[in-house]
Order: sequence, then structure tokens, then C-alpha cells
Amino acid sequence: MDGKGMLLLALLLVGCVRCSPATPATATWTREVSATPTARVEEVPCAGVERFQTVRAGSTEEEALRNQALAVVCALREQRWADLTRMVHPERGLCFSPDAYLDQNDLCFSREDLPRLPKDPVRYRWGFEPGSGRPLDFTFAEYAARYVYDGPYWEKGRLGVDVRQGAGNIIDNHDQVFPDSRVVEFYLPGSEQYGGLDWRSLRLVFLPDPRAPGGWWLVALVHDEWSP
Repeated sequence: MDGKGMLLLALLLVGCVRCSPATPATATWTREVSATPTARVEEVPCAGVERFQTVRAGSTEEEALRNQALAVVCALREQRWADLTRMVHPERGLCFSPDAYLDQNDLCFSREDLPRLPKDPVRYRWGFEPGSGRPLDFTFAEYAARYVYDGPYWEKGRLGVDVRQGAGNIIDNHDQVFPDSRVVEFYLPGSEQYGGLDWRSLRLVFLPDPRAPGGWWLVALVHDEWSP
């Protein structure tokens, strides 16, 4: 084969490589969970974590769930959104609800979108205020300050697993929207001044990782409080 023939063969081979199907991307379920759900409580990087050690878990699964919830609230407290992102469900993303009833008005974001949201100037409609029906139009930062980490949940919140501690009038339907999910709640009791009606809760909804027993993915951050 002469030089021209060799050149033609080489070009054909290069062309075949470029036209071959791309290597499939790694399945989302195989992504590494940076915040290990089975980490010990004392490994969560927020001061005061030792107070949660008194909340005994009924099983190894509950202990992993509790520890993952502590890692989430620690990240929220310190606004470490990159750390939070690594705990978010890789396929379902993260949904936000201003009350216990989850519906089509709730906004959901992919884990790739989350890191940019704290500086996003766009005002989103997050739903409607219970009772008044007032539209909840906020930037992400405004919404997070009012309906996500809106109180000293880390310092004073009462931790509960699969229990709704506040006497809310709004139906809790997380198990219908996210079958097989579990909830860890951080509850702030109301004050005597308002007869306890100013209670509020931060509820974390998790789904189990089917490929990593004991692993939990965050799928929703739910605000709960008394409403008329």
C-alpha cells in the first residue's frame, strides 16, 4: 500500500472512532455520597452536636438517618450549600415546601442547580401562604431565611424521627408524594407569650438509597408552623 493509501486508511480509522457511540455516563446511583450517612454524630462539623447524642436511635438504620439529618441541618445553619448538595438525591433533586402539604406548587431543583441559588436574583413563586392565599414570591435567599432555616434549629430544635411534633392544621402528605420516605423533624416549641402558637418546624424528607443499605438521600425541605 502506497503512502496515499496509508493516509486514507488512517483517516477512515479516526473517523470510525469519532462516530462510535459515546461511552455511557456513570449511572447517577453510583455517585459517591460525600457526607457518609453512617458517620458518627461527633463527626458532624458543627459545635454543640453532642446534645443530640442523647437522642437514642432505635436501630442502625435510624442512627444513620439521624446522623444524615444532623449533617444536613449543620450545613443549612452555616449555609454550606456545596456540602448540602452532596446529600441531595441525584435523580429527584431537592424540593421546597412552605408548609406540610406537598403539591404541584412546590419548587424542586436539581443538585447541579443548588450551588448557584443563594446568589440568584430571580424571584420565584414558592406557593401560597396558608389561610391568606398570598403568593410567596421570593428569591432563593429570601425564601431560605423565612421558610428553611428560620430559627435556632441546631441550638434548640427538638429532634424527632417520623413524628410531627407541632399541632398543625395542614395535612402532612409526604408519604404519598415520596413513598418509602422517612422524616426527621427539628421542632421549636412556641412561646408562652403567644400561647405556643408560634411553634415551627424544619422537616427533612429522605429516601433510602437502594444500592447502599443504610444510605439516605435528601429529597425535600419542608417548613411547618401553626396556620389558621
